[in-house]
Amino acid sequence: TRYLREDGTWATVSASGGATTSQIAANLLARYALTEGSGAPQDSSGNGNHATLPGGAANPVWTSQGISCDGVAQYFNSTGTQTARTFVWASTETVPIDGALPLGPAYVTPFGVADLSVTFGGNDYYGSHPGTNLGGTYSDMSNDTLQGTHTFALTLGTNSSTDPNRFYVDGVETTYTGGRGAAAGHASAAYQVCGANSGYPSYFPGSIYYFEAFSDEKAAAQIAQESNAVTQIVQGRGVRFKAAPDPTIKDLYIAVGDSLTDGEGVTPSSQYITPSDTFDVVNEGLGNADTDDMLELFD
Repeated sequence: TRYLREDGTWATVSASGGATTSQIAANLLARYALTEGSGAPQDSSGNGNHATLPGGAANPVWTSQGISCDGVAQYFNSTGTQTARTFVWASTETVPIDGALPLGPAYVTPFGVADLSVTFGGNDYYGSHPGTNLGGTYSDMSNDTLQGTHTFALTLGTNSSTDPNRFYVDGVETTYTGGRGAAAGHASAAYQVCGANSGYPSYFPGSIYYFEAFSDEKAAAQIAQESNAVTQIVQGRGVRFKAAPDPTIKDLYIAVGDSLTDGEGVTPSSQYITPSDTFDVVNEGLGNADTDDMLELFD
């Protein structure tokens, strides 16, 4: 089978929707492909670490592409993952909405335990802005503010200076906005996926298509390989990996006439705009026209 990319080219995947890039098997603890459609997610690693469900309304909802989580109380319990040092997962966050606007800063949790969890959001960013929460201390906050669907990876380090936690988005390590952490060996239990219901309870609103955990800290090249493989698998189910635009983080000034920009169409004059700020300017007025030109036009 094959699917059409947005650039008009065709990509081929196996008939079963598997990866054309080989997956890593070494030190694999649990692999949840999330294709069962009902019941508890099954582990395909060969280790027998099948997931369990909390029951009732707390169970996530199966879809044709994975599981859907409400961001309020839904999750599943992985098995045998408490010693994990590397995680790879594919997900789409449905950004919380407060009225007509995104709700922020809002922390949501794609997976975690009572004393260690992954958080998305916060710091006035919307969408996928990953970080770690170790006993209430947030660190490793990603500088990426991506939205849409992505394959993420996290490796847990042993030293915040020489071997810190590392986040990857679509196989590439992110940059960071603040302090780094080292969370290896701090999980007290197997991880809950789609949320954590104790410690610092938080849940994930959106869809998760794949989740796996390894006992060792994978290198960057291995993360790139595994992320590519997981992306191909999930794309084979018809999931589109397309990022939404980042939120505008600078004021946008649209110059309809040129009086405010003094005819330059580049930087608004601080004489007319207070306080002075950095603007992205879209000039919709008359190019290179100054105030005198405008007066003459309407004279």
